[in-house]
Order: sequence, then structure tokens, then C-alpha cells
Amino acid sequence: MYESTGRYAEAETLYKQASDILIKQTESNFANLSEKEKGLFFQTFSNNFEVYNSFTLRAYRQIPAFTGWLYDNTLVIKGLLLQSSQKMRQAILSSGDEVLKKQFADWQAKKNLLAQAYHLPIAEREKRGIKTEQVETEGNELEKLLSLRASQLPNLSGFENLTGLKPSTWQDVQKKLKAGEAAIEIIRTRYFDNQWTDSVLYIALIVRPETQGQPEMLVIPNGNDLENKVFQYYRNCIQYRRPDTRSFAHYWQPLAEKLAGVRKAYLAADGVYLQLSLPALLNPVTNRYLIEEIDVHLLGSTRDLLRPTRPPRATEAALLLGRPAYDLGLARHQSLSQHYPPTTRSGEETIAYYTVGERLANITWNDLPATETEVREIRTQLLAAGQAATLYLGENAVEEVIKNARNPRILHLATHGFFFTPKAKVRVDTTQRMESIDLDIDFGSGRGFELSASGSKAGPPSAKQEAMLRSGVVLTGVSTYYRQPEAYQGKGIEDGLLTAYEAQNLHLDETELVVLSACQTGEGEVQNGEGVYGLQRGFQQAGARAVLMSMWSVADEATQRLMGLFYENWLGKKQSKREAFKNAQLALKAEYPEPFFWGAFVMVGE
Repeated sequence: MYESTGRYAEAETLYKQASDILIKQTESNFANLSEKEKGLFFQTFSNNFEVYNSFTLRAYRQIPAFTGWLYDNTLVIKGLLLQSSQKMRQAILSSGDEVLKKQFADWQAKKNLLAQAYHLPIAEREKRGIKTEQVETEGNELEKLLSLRASQLPNLSGFENLTGLKPSTWQDVQKKLKAGEAAIEIIRTRYFDNQWTDSVLYIALIVRPETQGQPEMLVIPNGNDLENKVFQYYRNCIQYRRPDTRSFAHYWQPLAEKLAGVRKAYLAADGVYLQLSLPALLNPVTNRYLIEEIDVHLLGSTRDLLRPTRPPRATEAALLLGRPAYDLGLARHQSLSQHYPPTTRSGEETIAYYTVGERLANITWNDLPATETEVREIRTQLLAAGQAATLYLGENAVEEVIKNARNPRILHLATHGFFFTPKAKVRVDTTQRMESIDLDIDFGSGRGFELSASGSKAGPPSAKQEAMLRSGVVLTGVSTYYRQPEAYQGKGIEDGLLTAYEAQNLHLDETELVVLSACQTGEGEVQNGEGVYGLQRGFQQAGARAVLMSMWSVADEATQRLMGLFYENWLGKKQSKREAFKNAQLALKAEYPEPFFWGAFVMVGE
């Protein structure tokens, strides 16, 4: 009533009380819930925050202070599920409670089992007596217990336990900024005007060191177009290597007008902005790419600026995998896998193959010679910098190596990547590396492919988990495995597909950087306010501080060159990770001017 009669100040008081209640409920209840339940719980009232967004859009010109409230709310809710999961993991592993750690390991084992069982045909599950619902229920209850126990650990309580931070404000973020820097929160929101409309809007909240009063708010309209026809144009320009003269105006020009004098922008993206390689946007006025005009440092949330910097404490050498032997005989595969303890057993039989194997059997993964050159050069650079590095090539690049690693400082995977789309059409992207394919396929260019998961009989348990199962990287033995899955049954051998769902269970809590030198490793399902459900999220949940990933299919030789330049800058020239990566992109741009070659990779995190 207050809002509808224009009494915005009085409406604000009640809206703030309402949002405080919802945040308090989240703080009170999250400790007793599994991640799946946390998501369901938060969904029951998350649309209220979109109502608050719409209210702010109508009222902020009359009362500018509303933008600060909106920023503070965003610091709480953006990426809340990921932050909560990360904090629970960190609290348990650093607790010194061996019983709690054992329970955590048991829970991870159940998740590994489910990761494979979800893709097993229902008939095969029944034949072998595998009750996935029972395993999921047991894992869910165990996770709830772990969450509660983590919340009761010393020096951790309430909201601080959820995110690792006390409730933060935009002023806290501002204090972390230096001259010439800005923090930007991008918010995707539906518009509510007494009822939900069809309009999607993007809001940018901008904080600079000199900001006084409240954060500046910018409304980027036509969100529906940004997510559809404008984005399709952007993707077509990348795919067909055409000059893109429009996307900058739609996605960045409104922001550029607010960032005069800013050299570095810490940007927490949302919605379609999570699917863009912002540095590769061309400013048609200056004829320069965004990477040449401003540093864009991608974060999950600008609250990440408040986290203390952790010095590297990795317990293992850098781990490099490249040029896997996709065809490998059963006996040799089993011999190699036996060097490592089983990673998917949880009191039940190890699952042997996936439903999608019926399709993968028709795909030959072409050899990637450039990936061997890439990881050999990186190892040489690491050793020259006085850092230990372990290299796994060819038949030794088995999935078990990754699953049994313990906190390497760097994890570098150079191979094919995959993203299974839910679309009906099957599309495979390669770089001169795919042969013998009996599917309806469009050829492209890249270290990977897209394969439709539609028609699967497996019936995944939830949309978010299903998205994490449709993204991954390909390792040794995958082709042979999927051509004769029955022969592998009961052998305790991994299948050679490391999915994002499995990546969540890796041991990377002290890992400084994960490099996914493969196609489409930045792709996945975008969840409003929660990021991308795909490989990026999987490795971040496993503890990795930063992830370097690709937004589209990548060219082999150019990627090899980019990675070499990056490590040379980082290790040899002692540049920061961000500076080293940007300078590598600029150097590659001088050799390969098209953004298709140098703009595919982005870095997210610390």
C-alpha cells in the first residue's frame, strides 16, 4: 500500500524488515540442510528478492539510498549455495576431527557412486540391484549431518559459517578498492509490477573508491533481447569468425559510460554475462577490444574481495595431463588403474558404464599431438622456476590420476572437453580430430564436442545435478571403454570421462589454479544468481581458488601457444596470474588477430 501510494520511504522500512527476516531464516535453516534441500528452501522465497529489485528500480531516483540496500542483499544471496558448500568443506577438512573427516569421505564416495549410476539405464540398475534412490537418500542424510556438525565447530557460527564472512556491506567492498578500480555487481531480474511481467532486466551496481552516498545503479534494459537474438548474433560471429560490431554496444557500452578513468573492474556476472568472453568484445568506435581498454577481473561475487589472500600451501607438485590415449586395451587399462585405490566404491558394486556410452561408442577421439607439446613445455617452465611438476602423458593420463591427487598447486588438463546439451540435435565440435562418426553431426573446430543427452533412459535426479553430469573432460581409455562396456564391468576401472559432478569430489582445497585446456569447459546451465552449473562450479566446489576455462571450441595450436605464453609470464617473469594471462592473450592476438583464437579462455576466481 505504501509503495502504490508513492510513500517509498515507509515502504522501504517494511521491505527491509522482510528481507532481513528471509536472510535470518536462511542463516537459521541452512545448517540443517543438504545442498539440494538448501536450493529447494531458498527457491521458496528467492522471487521476493526480485520483487525488492523491482521496487528499487521504481523508487531509487526519489531515495538513492535504496541502491546500497540492493547491493548488500546481493552480497548475501549471489552464489549462496556455492559459498555454503565451499565453507562446509573447508570447515570439516581443517577441523582436525578425524571422525568427521571420515564421514565426509563416506559422503563423497556415495556421490561418486551416484555420478555413474545416474547415467546407467534403469533396466540395468534393476538387473544389478542398484537402488539409486536409496543411495541418494543416504547421501542426503549424511550431508545434512555434515552441514550441522560443520556449523557447530569452534569459531564458526551463523551466517559466518555459511559464507566464511560476517554480513558484509558495499562499504566493506569499497574499502578494498584502489584508485582506478571499480566493483560491479550484475543482477539479472524479472520485473514485478503488481504481477510478474515478461520483461527481463539487467542491473549493474557500481562502486568506486570515490563513491559517496550510495552505489551507482545502471539499468540495462531489453534483457530478453540480450539473452536471445543479441546473444545468438554474438555466438554466430564467434562460430563463423565474422567481425562483431554490435555486441559491445549492447553488453558493455552502457557500463563503459559509467567507468571513465577505471583501469580495473572486479565484475560479478549473472545471466547472459556468464556466457560472454568480455575481453573479446570489439569497440567499433575505437576499433579496440575490451581487453585493450580495461582489465576485467571476473568473480563469483564482489564479496570475494573481502576474503583474505591465502599463500600457496599445496602439498603436491603441479599435476599436468596431456595427450591421453583414448584407445587403450582392457588389460593395460586395468594395469594402470590398479596403481590407484578405487574412487567410486561405497559398499556397492562399482558402476561400469553410462547410458551415453551407446552413443560414445560411435565416436573416435582423435589424437591431440599439440597437447603433449603444451604440457611438456609447461613442465619445463615449472622446473626452471624451481617448482616440482608431475607429467602424465598418453596411456598414463588416466582418470584415476586426477581423482587420487591431493592438492597440487596447479592442475592442468590438456585434452578433449565435452558438454552434453539437452537439445534434440547432436553436434560434435573438433579440431581436425574426429573420425568414424555415425551420428547427425555438424563439424566445427575445437578440443571437444557437444552431444545431446536427450533420449537417455537414466532419468537424472535433478536439473542441477543433471547439468553437472553433462559437462566434463575426456581421458585415457574412453574409446575402448565405451566400445565394449561389458568387458569392463566389475573391473574397478574409471571410464575416462571426468564430469563436473565428479570434479566436486576432488581434493583441491589448496590448489591455486585449475587450467582446463579443452573446448567449452566454461559452458553449462546458467542458474540465476548462482552461476554456471558445469566444470567451473565442480572445480570451485572442490576448493580450487581460480579456474582458467574456455567459452567455445578452441584451436589446438593457438591454445598451445597461449598456454605457453601464460606460464612464461607467470612463472618466468613473476607476473600475477591475471596479469600473466592478459599479457599472454595480447601477445597471441598479435599472432592470431581474430578473437576466436585468443579470446576463448577466461579466468574466474582469485
